[in-house]
Amino acid sequence: MTGPPRLGVSMTMGTAEGPGPLFGAPWIAKLCNGLARTADLLGGLGGERHHDPKWPMLELEKGMGSRLMGLVGLRGPLLLPVDPITRYVRELFREGALDETPWFPQVVPVQILRIGSLAILALPFEPSTVAGRRLRQALLEVLASEGVTDVVLNPYANAYAGYMTTFEEYQEQHYEAGYTVFGPWQLAAVRTAVSSLARDMLGGGSADLGGSPPRIRTEHIERQSYRKPWPAYGSPW
Repeated sequence: MTGPPRLGVSMTMGTAEGPGPLFGAPWIAKLCNGLARTADLLGGLGGERHHDPKWPMLELEKGMGSRLMGLVGLRGPLLLPVDPITRYVRELFREGALDETPWFPQVVPVQILRIGSLAILALPFEPSTVAGRRLRQALLEVLASEGVTDVVLNPYANAYAGYMTTFEEYQEQHYEAGYTVFGPWQLAAVRTAVSSLARDMLGGGSADLGGSPPRIRTEHIERQSYRKPWPAYGSPW
């Protein structure tokens, strides 16, 4: 079972080629994740361990009702004009573009295409090397009997939902794990969905399409509202 989408504090460390704000102070992320791991272990004493050592930097499922660092409401920190990002968010909030709607997709697409002996698995994630190998194996276990010998993964397909690490990689909480937003069981859930979709494809039946993503309300937002912050503040990303 996956969890609600959350960015981990590990993501703020960034990478060697793209340092983040905590790149020079990794001890902060390690301390926060250590506290999360300890809380998870203590919760396990009561039978409720989730194996999730991620300390959330930002919740993504509640819109402006989410919390920063798991503690602070967004309306204060994100509405202070301290840098281009917060100034941009502040302007969007004033224009009515931000509400309690989730800021991240919670229904994401998975697609399989077959061309002879080749199967292409389209995903909205960036899988790690080992996560990709496990997905390829899961698909081959179903399709090999029908002559499929090769599986190619196509990430960034149809949507984008961050990284996807293995359960073991997730426990280490490096940058990629911090951006594995649906928790430690994300890969397991995707493997289950991929195997089920492959069986449906072989059976010639209709696959379960799952829930529909929410529609974004735009009737109260003028197109010009999005353009106003850019000349003054530059790109927020």
